[in-house]
Amino acid sequence: MHSVSCGHHVFLNLHTLKFYCIPDNYQIIDSSLDDIVYVLKPTFSSIEIKKLNSNNKLSIAYDGTAYLPGIVGLNNIKENDYCNVILQALSHVKTIRNYFLNESNYEIFV
Repeated sequence: MHSVSCGHHVFLNLHTLKFYCIPDNYQIIDSSLDDIVYVLKPTFSSIEIKKLNSNNKLSIAYDGTAYLPGIVGLNNIKENDYCNVILQALSHVKTIRNYFLNESNYEIFV
C-alpha cells in the first residue's frame, strides 16, 4: 500500500473535519471521504427529524433478521451500564431526542 511504503498517512482534523496527508502537509479533497465525516458528525435536517416517529418500516440485516432502524445498543465500557440505561431512555423521549439531533440548538457552544 502506497501510504505505508512511502510513509504517507492520512489524518483527519477533528475540529475542521478536513483531511491532510502527512508529512507532505497538504489537504486531501475527495468526495469518497465524506462518509467518514458523516459517521463522525452526523447531521439531520428538520424534515428528517420529524420523520423519525413516523418511520415504522422494518429493515433486514445481513443475517436476515428484521429490525427497526435507529434502535442501536450502546457499548458497555468499564462499568457504565447504568448510564447507558439512562441515555437509552432519554433518547426515546421525543422532545429531548429532537433537541439534540438539531445541530442549531448547540451552535452557541462552539
